[in-house]
Amino acid sequence: MPQKTYGYLLLMGLIMYPAVASAITLWDYTIPESYSREAYLTGAFNLSDGNQEQASYNGFLLGWYNTRYSSVPFEWALRTDARIDVERGENKENRSDYGYETFASTYADKYFGDSKFLSFADLDVGFRRETGARSTDEPYVKIGAGVGYGRIYNATPLAKAMRIIDDLILYGVINEKISDAGYLELARIIDLEEEFQSDYSATEYKKFWYEAMEDVLRNEGVLGDGNLGAMGIVRIEDILEQERFGVRAHGWKIKAGVSYVATNYEDGKDEDPAVFTSFELGIPYSYLLQFNEKLTYTSVLGHDAVHRITNVMSVTYEISNRIDWQNSWTFNADLPTRREPKDRISNIFTSTFYYYLVNRIWAQATVTLTHLDDGIKDNHNDELETRVFLGLTYRVR
Repeated sequence: MPQKTYGYLLLMGLIMYPAVASAITLWDYTIPESYSREAYLTGAFNLSDGNQEQASYNGFLLGWYNTRYSSVPFEWALRTDARIDVERGENKENRSDYGYETFASTYADKYFGDSKFLSFADLDVGFRRETGARSTDEPYVKIGAGVGYGRIYNATPLAKAMRIIDDLILYGVINEKISDAGYLELARIIDLEEEFQSDYSATEYKKFWYEAMEDVLRNEGVLGDGNLGAMGIVRIEDILEQERFGVRAHGWKIKAGVSYVATNYEDGKDEDPAVFTSFELGIPYSYLLQFNEKLTYTSVLGHDAVHRITNVMSVTYEISNRIDWQNSWTFNADLPTRREPKDRISNIFTSTFYYYLVNRIWAQATVTLTHLDDGIKDNHNDELETRVFLGLTYRVR
């Protein structure tokens, strides 16, 4: 490449660098205090009749709830999932059947002073009844504890602030972007929703919440007539209350500890203790694109030791305010130290499009590819399994 071309690229880099350096990114949001909640419902139902002995059907209802609280000395999170399945075959001897599964996972991290060193405890609890089973399985309970280092910051409030500013410019409510300090202040106000609810009641807090956001924009001098107006309020409410918004986070965390299964699904008995280590990473490439990674290695102690590796990787891209594209890959490997049973390796890839319709409702299209290698031939799971799901998702919270 000619030297003048190198010189041109260098000059352009020097010209563009200040603009890039001054633009705010989600990495600038390092406020450890945050609180978030979200809950969703989705389901499907199929009914067939005619040219068969009886009407047949199958369907499911799936719901999940996430909440997370973070501060300088403490972090706590809870995830609950529940699923109900119903079915009946086309033959007269086929009876109506059902199954369900509920699973809750929670952890608490306690930081030492202002450092990133921490101790933690976690708990998993599950209940299930498999379709076709005669009775409910035994409860599943697992506890764990250990130490770790690192912190992951929830930068979703800043991502929401960035979307709001872009949207208000698009609709002509404001005339330009705000300063970096303005973005951070607007994000702080957005994250104080629970505090506004506590101070002004659940029915009246939005008026004061939106006024606080309006004050930020007014102080930035971007409001033409000094007020958000009806359009500004409607657009902010749509973004914060109606549209889907995936979590945006940055940072990393590593943990190591011991775990113990007090009761399992099969017979309700306890299992050998295990030692584990995990690494979690969050990278937002912009407020539109988020990458998450969690790698866990577990070694089950005892005479029949088993090494277990789990890797969960996901990428979420916001195509537009109405369309999100989420992809995930889950890898699991159970590696026994004895020759029997054989190694068991599974890969699950999921790709989902979410399209926002109205009033917290999204159309959802999901393709799932599953491959299982258990070392056993001709047991009806050797081929790649493909599933397609089309349905609706409702945001409860």
